[in-house]
Amino acid sequence: MKIRIVAVVFAGLIIRLTSGNQLPETEGRTLHLYLLAQYKTAEGSLEEASKYFDQLLSYTPISTAVYKGYTQFLVLNNQYQKIVELKKKLDESFSDDPTVQLAIVEALDHTHDHKEAIDRLINLSHKNPSNQEIAFKTAQVYLAQHEPENAIRVIDSFLDNATQKPNIFIFYFFKAQILIQLNKKTAALEAIKKCLKTHSHFDKGWLLCAMLEEQAGNLEGAIKGFSTFLDLVGQDNAVQNHLMHLIFKQKMLAEKTSTLQVSAPCLQKAILLFNQKKPKAALEQLEECLKKIPKDTDTRLLKIQVLGSLNQQETALVCLTDWIHEDPSNELWFKTLLLMTNHGIMYSDAIHTLHLIEKKHPANLLPIQYLADLYLRSDQTPQAMAYLKKVTIMSKDPILATKAYYQMGLIYFEQQHYTAMKSVLEKGLSLKPDFAPLCNLLAYQYAKDHELVKAQELISISLHSDPKNPHYLDTQAYIYYKAQDFKKAASIIEHISLQLANDQYVTQHKAKIHAKLAQNKK
Repeated sequence: MKIRIVAVVFAGLIIRLTSGNQLPETEGRTLHLYLLAQYKTAEGSLEEASKYFDQLLSYTPISTAVYKGYTQFLVLNNQYQKIVELKKKLDESFSDDPTVQLAIVEALDHTHDHKEAIDRLINLSHKNPSNQEIAFKTAQVYLAQHEPENAIRVIDSFLDNATQKPNIFIFYFFKAQILIQLNKKTAALEAIKKCLKTHSHFDKGWLLCAMLEEQAGNLEGAIKGFSTFLDLVGQDNAVQNHLMHLIFKQKMLAEKTSTLQVSAPCLQKAILLFNQKKPKAALEQLEECLKKIPKDTDTRLLKIQVLGSLNQQETALVCLTDWIHEDPSNELWFKTLLLMTNHGIMYSDAIHTLHLIEKKHPANLLPIQYLADLYLRSDQTPQAMAYLKKVTIMSKDPILATKAYYQMGLIYFEQQHYTAMKSVLEKGLSLKPDFAPLCNLLAYQYAKDHELVKAQELISISLHSDPKNPHYLDTQAYIYYKAQDFKKAASIIEHISLQLANDQYVTQHKAKIHAKLAQNKK
């Protein structure tokens, strides 16, 4: 067992070492040394910090406050034996201090006194049920000891006492994993949904949710989970292949028509062969099925899947092209074409196919819509912009047009063409005033332009739709920052910076907010 404790360094903390108003020379020097030691520890200059602590410990008497800082220094310096030697003194002065007690637990663990380390940690969890680090480590210990019920109990106690803690989603995720081990999959699914409610951009959470939804027989939920996972992480061939299989399966289960009933025995045989890893035999069987019922949707879908598994993408593309020409209003084949670009069909080939369909059916919005999508996916921005504009002109659906305006706004944002961005977003807003992503982006631009009343109105709409969306909260923090309410801005940015640690805008906003707070303290 390894119980790794994250050390907390109290950098810049001024501790009063005497009770008088004036510091005697020795005590003043002690305070100065302590602050230097703390500063060097926080800075990571552990050798220099060690020299200052050595000088401090040579004085008598030594303030108990010094031992707290010294303990944290010892943890960072991996000097666990010294912490064990100080254990009695630390217990006398810091019996109720979770930071110091965690340091002792780590020291005992590293010096192989695992039993006392575990006993102390469990005792700490009883005293500090809302301490995030203690709860997580205690649950890990119980799990290592094959006591999953006790691990769940500790996690539940933490969740009951600390609903506003940062990174709380990790505890729901951990709980879901333990419940799966206990074969309580319904409860696990409930836990993972709570995880995603608190952090909607957690990729591993969506993957676990998708797996649980599939096991529960909820294909729609599984497809949503796998799709969201891919949106967050990008390329993952295994997940993409599985998602495609689920989509085809969903389509085959969705239509219970008389045609399907007629083709069922033939199709079932093809499915059986495919599941037995006999794709060539399955394809031959499917051709027989299509001779009987040439336009059966389910048979066609399975044929595309089988062709993909045989790396016959060109044949699949020919089939899809024929079926689209046959029924250009059937969006299923456009969606399948788009999906197949993740399975060997080149973007250029799919785009060429759609251009041929566009030429033959110029009034059909579907090829326009999917050309815009494919140009975006292949980073061909000018062409994507041209087709997005066509969507806004041709579409009679305000939601679709608004989404196109929003996508155009994103492109302008990335190009730093903010005036053009603002113009297209306002057009989208006029069509659908409650489209949350558009409201968020436009609110951010309004804040940059110091139109704070408009900005607040729009971000309120976005947050009403998704109150815990970290990107919407970042915009809210930025609006507070522009309004010079730096404390409110900081309270938001601190929380979301943990979720979006690699987001450059969040990082920039956090730095600006903290700079203003520091400036106001001077």
